[in-house]
Amino acid sequence: MKDYFETTYKFLDLSPHVLIPMHGRINLWPKHMLCGYLRNRRSREASILQSIENGGRTLFEIVSKTYSDVDRKLWIPASFNVRLHVDHLNSQNKLPKDFSLENFKASCGAHFIFRWAVAYVQSRSSPAILAVAASALAGGLAIACALRRNNGK
Repeated sequence: MKDYFETTYKFLDLSPHVLIPMHGRINLWPKHMLCGYLRNRRSREASILQSIENGGRTLFEIVSKTYSDVDRKLWIPASFNVRLHVDHLNSQNKLPKDFSLENFKASCGAHFIFRWAVAYVQSRSSPAILAVAASALAGGLAIACALRRNNGK
């Protein structure tokens, strides 16, 4: 994230008259566009820090608080931004003292994907379907435990 901010400020210092982005249209007002990019990133970083200050400790907790108004199918790409911002906040010593970077990093990867998948399915399913699925899962676990117990005798 540090590189992103530095590069964007360098573009501003160059004061280009036109900017041709990697995607989208040619921009004839690059200063306005670049300042918008910086505002958006700073605002998102402030939201991420606020999520952490309000108790977010895992990647899932921070993403779900920071991006609560965003479709959950976009939370995976959002998680990459959160990780970059957390590293940036850490490099600036802005993270709360009780925030464990080690525990945060341990919550990335499979842990995040599992929690995201559950949240995504919940957001896409009706309560009745979720109740049936939970009942089927509970029943399946009960049968598996009973079979295991009977095989142990």
